[in-house]
Amino acid sequence: MANRSMGEIISTLRKERNMTQRELAERLNVTDKAVSKWERGLSCQDVSSLPKLAETLGVPVETLLDAAPKSDDNKSEADKIEKIGMDFTKKCIDESDAVLMLFDSQTGMTDVDKEIFKLAENKPCLKIATKFDLSHKKYDGCLTISSATGENIENLKEEIKNLVCSNLEEETEFITNERQQNCLNRCLTACQNALDGVKRAELQDLIAIDIKTALLELGEIRGEVVTDDVLNNIFEHFCIGK
Repeated sequence: MANRSMGEIISTLRKERNMTQRELAERLNVTDKAVSKWERGLSCQDVSSLPKLAETLGVPVETLLDAAPKSDDNKSEADKIEKIGMDFTKKCIDESDAVLMLFDSQTGMTDVDKEIFKLAENKPCLKIATKFDLSHKKYDGCLTISSATGENIENLKEEIKNLVCSNLEEETEFITNERQQNCLNRCLTACQNALDGVKRAELQDLIAIDIKTALLELGEIRGEVVTDDVLNNIFEHFCIGK
């Protein structure tokens, strides 16, 4: 979809999926007038809506950002698209714990690349020069890789591991699964509720409900079944409610 405006890309993808503007609007919780303005280039959607829009249209976010102005004389649309892309990039960087910055080793770092690198200067960052099999160029402070030949891919994996784990203690465990993270959050809430119940001297049966909830959440992560024996053991060895 090269040399297409973002509005034209949205319109084309919507029609390919046999969706009306109203149907797309309903999925995005906006009005059909808003979608119409996007497609006609009269307004730009908020950067926070791009992931949901891309998901609804079945494409990566990059597809929406890969747009061009309709003519060389009309730069306003290009400026809008570039701003959306930079805002989205900044948002992703701000929300990340570590950043992988990739650039094409054939062309080297562009002004946009340098601007993005500057946004990530306060984050753990790994700079990666791609397509090394075509350029054979090396850059100071950058890891060169080739997806086509697999060159330095194993080194890249090791560098990512070091980048992520550099600030972790040796025995630290971390959760990468969203479902498990949700379980831990619910477990923490249940534990806090149980603690509050103890402080208020609530009935042990009420406190037990929160404790069992916490254990069930942990059991879901570990794939274990929590029985009443575990709860009985807790109340036998701890003075709950006194």
